[in-house]
Amino acid sequence: MRLYLLAALLLAAPILGPALAPALAPALAQAPPKPAPTPAPTEQRQPLAVRNGTAGVLQALYLNLPDAPRQGPDLLGTGVLRPGETYRASLRRPPECRMELRAAFEDGTEERRVLDLCRPQSIEFTDENLREIELANETDFELRELYLAPPGATARGPDRLGSATVPALDALRVRLRGFAPCEVEAVALFRAAPTQTRRLDVCAPDPRLVFGDAAVPAREASLRNGTAGVLRELYLRDVGGRDWGADRLGAAVLEPGQAFLLRTRRAGCRVDIRAVFATGREELRDGVDLCASPELVFLPGRRTALLSQYARPVREAYLSAAEEGDWGPNVLGPRPLARGERREVGMEGGCQADLRIVFDNGGAEELRGFDLCARPEIVLRPGWVAE
Repeated sequence: MRLYLLAALLLAAPILGPALAPALAPALAQAPPKPAPTPAPTEQRQPLAVRNGTAGVLQALYLNLPDAPRQGPDLLGTGVLRPGETYRASLRRPPECRMELRAAFEDGTEERRVLDLCRPQSIEFTDENLREIELANETDFELRELYLAPPGATARGPDRLGSATVPALDALRVRLRGFAPCEVEAVALFRAAPTQTRRLDVCAPDPRLVFGDAAVPAREASLRNGTAGVLRELYLRDVGGRDWGADRLGAAVLEPGQAFLLRTRRAGCRVDIRAVFATGREELRDGVDLCASPELVFLPGRRTALLSQYARPVREAYLSAAEEGDWGPNVLGPRPLARGERREVGMEGGCQADLRIVFDNGGAEELRGFDLCARPEIVLRPGWVAE
């Protein structure tokens, strides 16, 4: 009816004239009615509750797709989950229902659970499967990574050492959390040495995992940098051998005066030792007897030996080129020179040298401007400075 009336008015518009046009304009400009808005889909969320039922502090919680190459953000943020506390959250339902929850604890252990986030989840971490094993590295090389998995497993799992390493001839206690299998295959990765594999029952009383042969005698000696430069690398081989093996210092260096405890398993006592300094200079010691040499000092190019005949111990000794204005480091290191003891010392520079010794009571004596190249040995006794 309304449409018929509107059509009639339009037909009559030429007759009625311009006076009718303003009345018709609102009706002609009116837009058609809007359709009702479509309601937004409701976001599906699922509750997640994680309880720390262990005796340790839970430091971080990560939620990722299983075997994801990247780790998502820590659900705990800057907080932690103390024993007995529960973390609660309402999580948006992910496109994939199957997710992995990784709990990292304060003691360096971790535990993983696979969840179905299409359903509400309530998880509790406990110490039920917490085990501890002793890891003994009886090799000459640093143990850098350790993997434990059931025999025949295709995946190694996480590195059980984390950021830690086990030096040569050293041991470490490793804690395993959430590790259900008893029979495991252990794979150890060493620095510059072949990988070793062992079988172990981690459920046995006091399980111990040993790499290397503990039956071979352990040899050790203190190596000290007696030069004024940085000792950058240190190598060891059998006497006359060809292979120097790995750098025994690893990422470390020896500053002037610093010492390093060299530990190795050898049937015999004698070895060749090679030191490489930051300047590129090398020093080779052939046939060093580790059984008879508790300390080995790497020296500069000019050398002599000090033989003490004083009743008092010589606490310090300083040897420097005559033209130098500074005495430099104590060439004796931390161990004083006792009566009757002979110790080799050295310096960089020419043959003209100055020597200063300091006794345990603070007294001192000096020998100035002597020819070091003509003195393979200096006997320290009353009156020696006048010789």
